[in-house]
Amino acid sequence: MFYGAGFAGEVQGGFVHAVQVTLDHSIFRDSHAVQRAIRRAQEVVLRFGITPGELTRFYPIKETLGVIFEPLEHAHQRGTLFRVGGEMFTAMFPYQARILSLANETPRTRDLMRRMSALYTMANRGAGVGSIRVDEQPDRLIVVENTPYECLFHEGLFAGVARYCGESWNVAQTECRHRGATACRYEMTLK
Repeated sequence: MFYGAGFAGEVQGGFVHAVQVTLDHSIFRDSHAVQRAIRRAQEVVLRFGITPGELTRFYPIKETLGVIFEPLEHAHQRGTLFRVGGEMFTAMFPYQARILSLANETPRTRDLMRRMSALYTMANRGAGVGSIRVDEQPDRLIVVENTPYECLFHEGLFAGVARYCGESWNVAQTECRHRGATACRYEMTLK
């Protein structure tokens, strides 16, 4: 995870709970690193008293998701971060859809990605949480993010949006903070 000086970001309780549920149901749940992440998630949820669908309380990112994701951030578990990102959207969207009055819509990838900035802002707040910006072009979506979360988590999240909508999109990262860029950039194109 990326923490800048003065980082004081917080994350919505429902998002932390959704990460726990996603890890519990992951196809990688039997791996040592995912087992460690699951135990950490259980400890975090108990420590802070986080409940399912909790949308009004926020918790320190470093002490919640930072603790949970740490075992997965090693190179051999990076595919798990992609998978967790993809499954996270499905786990969190029903709660966020109620707030955005989307519950009765048939979602499309472009529509949901257009709202991604608002969805991110709903779930994260405080100094250093960064942002997600989506620029629409006729043949693609350009997503730029400078959040504290790992690139593969977001790449999976964006792919999960398309999967949730029943659409096939390629998601390719074209710039990365790990390689010196100021923000991570992804291009999404229809398959």
